[in-house]
Amino acid sequence: MPNNKILIIDDDQPAINSIQRSLMLEENDYQIITSNNGKTGLELYYKEKPILVLLDLNMPVMGGIDFLQAIELSPTDPCSVIVLTGNSDDSNIKACFDLGVSAFLRKPVNIYEFFGLVKQVIAFKKIQHVLNEQCRNQITAKQFTDEKKKLLSTIMDKVKKPILPIVNCTIDLLEGKITSEEDRMEKLKEIQDASNALVEMFENPYDVEV
Repeated sequence: MPNNKILIIDDDQPAINSIQRSLMLEENDYQIITSNNGKTGLELYYKEKPILVLLDLNMPVMGGIDFLQAIELSPTDPCSVIVLTGNSDDSNIKACFDLGVSAFLRKPVNIYEFFGLVKQVIAFKKIQHVLNEQCRNQITAKQFTDEKKKLLSTIMDKVKKPILPIVNCTIDLLEGKITSEEDRMEKLKEIQDASNALVEMFENPYDVEV
């Protein structure tokens, strides 16, 4: 299930405090987790599995670009990344989008733009999660139906084997095609063997190889 964890990775503690205060102004149940460098942030990312990362670029130990390269974001990931930085170099902007970030905001950010973007990104990820679950459920249901069809088909094929001799031998006996006592006894023996096989099969109906 998606969560409301937001991971802030920034080496500027006043910036972290400002972002936290801004997020708390809204009526929400965000869980804020913080880190002052990309390395610790990476550990928290894998441990906490946040739905959103607010990422600075220029940090000690591990910078934002290195962090993005490490997590290898894809569109289907359960987490989005918004870059918040004072570094607005075009090459960094391009690198960030190439590495899968959802948005790039320059500091100082407009609080209304920031709130709106956070809400939209989290809402999108939650919708994506619901759609993924529905897709998985549909695939699971189809797999179950396919397996059930295969099982029933296998059972029916197995049932046909003893039923056919029972039917054929019975018809021969009823139509008087069996003239000698020896042949009649042989047909009855075939019916008995096939009936026993059928009874055994119904005692263990799922003992089949699909």
